[in-house]
Amino acid sequence: MKHASASQIKQFSRCPREWHLQRYTDLPTPESSKAAALGKELHKQIEIERTTGTPAPSPLVAPGRQYWPKGGKTEHAFTLTDGPVPVVGVIDIMTPTEVIDHKTTSDLARALTPERLARDPQMLLYAHAHGGDPVRLTHLYYSTKRPQCVRVSVVVARSEIDRRVKDIYAMIAAQMQPLATKSIDSFAIPGRLSACGAFGGCPYIKFCSTKKQGGPKMANLKELLAARRTQAEVIAPEAPTRETPQPKPDPQQVIPLTIEEVAAMVTPEMDRAEVKELIADKMQLKRVHASKIDQAMGTSKPKPAPFSYPTPAPAPTAPGLVVLVDCLPTSPGAQCVTLAEVLAPVIAAYPTDPQLVDYGKGIAEVVAAAAEDLPRSGYLLVNSDNPYWGRFSQTVYEAAIGVIRAVK
Repeated sequence: MKHASASQIKQFSRCPREWHLQRYTDLPTPESSKAAALGKELHKQIEIERTTGTPAPSPLVAPGRQYWPKGGKTEHAFTLTDGPVPVVGVIDIMTPTEVIDHKTTSDLARALTPERLARDPQMLLYAHAHGGDPVRLTHLYYSTKRPQCVRVSVVVARSEIDRRVKDIYAMIAAQMQPLATKSIDSFAIPGRLSACGAFGGCPYIKFCSTKKQGGPKMANLKELLAARRTQAEVIAPEAPTRETPQPKPDPQQVIPLTIEEVAAMVTPEMDRAEVKELIADKMQLKRVHASKIDQAMGTSKPKPAPFSYPTPAPAPTAPGLVVLVDCLPTSPGAQCVTLAEVLAPVIAAYPTDPQLVDYGKGIAEVVAAAAEDLPRSGYLLVNSDNPYWGRFSQTVYEAAIGVIRAVK
């Protein structure tokens, strides 16, 4: 590998296989796409206008003139010799503080962000050749659909430029140089599907997608979409040539019973095994859960009662409100009130269940009203599972002189 160019390095980063196909095979050079040809033409017109003063004939160039500096160098060629191989390139416009690169696109939304521009290999090499500290990197994006231009610019410090260029040189030595030979089959080099449609489409995609030997086949975008549609389609079976007879209903067909109907058939003499067999038979179940056996035998465990704190005995009033979350006071006969007791009158006066009101509005209204009824002293006992506690906690904490929380 005698040398590398900034555009080569960017192409390798985009798709190593495309880079190798273009430079280390005997495949014919594909014709440039219409988009690429238009981009070259606009670049040439800009170069002529800046060097000779002859206005570019294309109206697509006009919107970008406002971003051109008055001075500076146009089409400045450079060679970097501090890497593993010489790196050559041409900077569209270079001033003492800035490097500018012209880009053409059919969709301005594809323009790089300033963050991505600061990591662009081509622009970093341009900045390295510039030598300034800091250097402004600028892309001028010319729309190929209508006269419109977007400027993306970022300032990068010399230390950051040198650090990232060092990584680029390491990539050249470790990845590009070992592959820079015709003795390696291009199709043994990994390709990247994201590059197939980039910049109007890869010019080598027809060779890449029809390669049969020498490496894994990389399908083009149309093939991938077609394969995906094939996988997603559900092919309907062909219609029968004659009408298929429908099965007649079986008058002896057994209709499964409900668990309540089975429970009425259970007798006191039956044990759990017999009840399980009865449920499986009458409800046509392959597996019978223990809860159904309990329900049929009338031995279902009662649901646990809602959490409630014991009714406290009267005690001297504390100097302020102390909140106990999931725990009880240690002093006997302390003056206590539960959060549920504070909320109960407000909830009872609400026209409907507050928890059913959209977007938590009901809970918020209950909390706001109950805040006025908070005790000013004693102990407030809180069950953290209370659905109103999440909204009410901040108000309670602000009114309290202390909070004690149990560790679950």
